[in-house]
Amino acid sequence: MGGLLVVLFLLLSSANLAQAQEQNGSGRKQAHAVRVANGAVRLDGQIEEAAWSLAPPLTDFVQKEPVEGAPPTERMEVRFVYDDTAVYVGARMYSDHPAAKEKKRRSDGW
Repeated sequence: MGGLLVVLFLLLSSANLAQAQEQNGSGRKQAHAVRVANGAVRLDGQIEEAAWSLAPPLTDFVQKEPVEGAPPTERMEVRFVYDDTAVYVGARMYSDHPAAKEKKRRSDGW
Protein backbone atom coordinates (compact mmCIF):
# COMPACT_ATOMS: atom_id res chain seq x y z
CA MET A 1 0.00 0.00 0.00
CA GLY A 2 3.16 2.21 0.49
CA GLY A 3 2.80 4.59 -2.42
CA LEU A 4 -0.89 4.32 -3.04
CA LEU A 5 -3.23 7.28 -3.04
CA VAL A 6 -6.88 7.58 -3.87
CA VAL A 7 -8.48 10.98 -3.95
CA LEU A 8 -12.15 11.70 -4.43
CA PHE A 9 -13.20 14.81 -6.27
CA LEU A 10 -16.89 15.63 -5.99
CA LEU A 11 -16.49 18.65 -8.22
CA LEU A 12 -17.14 17.17 -11.62
CA SER A 13 -19.48 14.72 -13.30
CA SER A 14 -18.99 15.46 -16.96
CA ALA A 15 -19.83 12.83 -19.58
CA ASN A 16 -17.42 14.41 -22.08
CA LEU A 17 -14.25 12.79 -20.70
CA ALA A 18 -12.48 10.68 -23.35
CA GLN A 19 -10.73 7.31 -23.10
CA ALA A 20 -7.03 7.69 -23.96
CA GLN A 21 -4.04 9.79 -23.02
CA GLU A 22 -3.09 12.19 -25.82
CA GLN A 23 -2.34 15.80 -26.56
CA ASN A 24 -5.03 18.22 -27.65
CA GLY A 25 -4.65 20.75 -30.47
CA SER A 26 -2.82 23.22 -28.22
CA GLY A 27 -0.03 20.72 -27.46
CA ARG A 28 -1.09 20.43 -23.82
CA LYS A 29 -1.34 17.02 -22.21
CA GLN A 30 -4.79 15.76 -21.34
CA ALA A 31 -5.96 13.33 -18.70
CA HIS A 32 -8.89 11.14 -19.70
CA ALA A 33 -11.42 9.39 -17.51
CA VAL A 34 -13.60 6.35 -18.05
CA ARG A 35 -17.21 6.12 -16.93
CA VAL A 36 -17.83 3.28 -14.48
CA ALA A 37 -20.97 1.95 -12.83
CA ASN A 38 -22.13 3.58 -9.61
CA GLY A 39 -20.51 1.77 -6.69
CA ALA A 40 -17.67 0.32 -8.81
CA VAL A 41 -15.09 2.22 -6.74
CA ARG A 42 -14.71 1.88 -2.97
CA LEU A 43 -12.99 4.66 -1.04
CA ASP A 44 -10.70 2.44 0.98
CA GLY A 45 -7.17 3.55 0.07
CA GLN A 46 -6.80 0.71 -2.44
CA ILE A 47 -7.10 0.79 -6.23
CA GLU A 48 -7.72 -2.91 -6.74
CA GLU A 49 -11.24 -2.79 -8.22
CA ALA A 50 -11.62 -3.86 -11.86
CA ALA A 51 -12.90 -0.36 -12.71
CA TRP A 52 -9.39 1.08 -12.37
CA SER A 53 -8.02 -1.22 -15.09
CA LEU A 54 -10.48 0.31 -17.57
CA ALA A 55 -8.87 3.75 -17.34
CA PRO A 56 -5.69 4.51 -19.27
CA PRO A 57 -2.83 5.41 -16.91
CA LEU A 58 -1.03 8.72 -17.10
CA THR A 59 2.67 7.87 -16.97
CA ASP A 60 4.67 10.51 -18.82
CA PHE A 61 5.42 12.80 -15.89
CA VAL A 62 8.43 15.11 -15.62
CA GLN A 63 10.28 16.47 -12.60
CA LYS A 64 9.82 19.90 -11.11
CA GLU A 65 12.81 19.52 -8.77
CA PRO A 66 15.76 19.04 -8.68
CA VAL A 67 15.90 19.33 -12.51
CA GLU A 68 12.76 20.83 -14.02
CA GLY A 69 11.57 18.92 -17.08
CA ALA A 70 13.84 15.91 -16.51
CA PRO A 71 12.43 12.38 -16.56
CA PRO A 72 11.22 11.24 -13.12
CA THR A 73 13.49 9.18 -10.92
CA GLU A 74 10.55 7.04 -9.75
CA ARG A 75 7.63 5.60 -11.73
CA MET A 76 4.05 6.79 -11.16
CA GLU A 77 0.66 5.95 -12.68
CA VAL A 78 -2.47 8.06 -12.28
CA ARG A 79 -5.93 6.95 -13.46
CA PHE A 80 -9.30 8.72 -13.57
CA VAL A 81 -12.75 7.16 -13.44
CA TYR A 82 -16.16 8.71 -12.83
CA ASP A 83 -19.75 7.77 -12.14
CA ASP A 84 -23.02 9.69 -11.76
CA THR A 85 -21.87 11.53 -8.64
CA ALA A 86 -18.09 11.82 -8.57
CA VAL A 87 -14.73 11.76 -10.31
CA TYR A 88 -12.20 9.42 -8.67
CA VAL A 89 -8.44 9.79 -9.00
CA GLY A 90 -6.23 6.81 -8.24
CA ALA A 91 -2.45 7.10 -8.14
CA ARG A 92 0.17 4.42 -7.67
CA MET A 93 3.63 5.71 -6.82
CA TYR A 94 6.54 3.32 -6.97
CA SER A 95 9.84 3.52 -5.13
CA ASP A 96 13.12 1.72 -5.64
CA HIS A 97 13.81 2.04 -1.90
CA PRO A 98 10.47 1.94 -0.01
CA ALA A 99 11.91 0.30 3.12
CA ALA A 100 14.53 3.01 3.53
CA LYS A 101 11.90 5.73 3.26
CA GLU A 102 9.65 4.03 5.81
CA LYS A 103 12.57 3.61 8.21
CA LYS A 104 13.46 7.30 7.92
CA ARG A 105 9.84 8.32 8.51
CA ARG A 106 9.63 6.23 11.68
CA SER A 107 12.91 7.62 12.98
CA ASP A 108 11.57 11.15 12.44
CA GLY A 109 8.80 10.46 14.95
CA TRP A 110 6.04 9.30 12.57
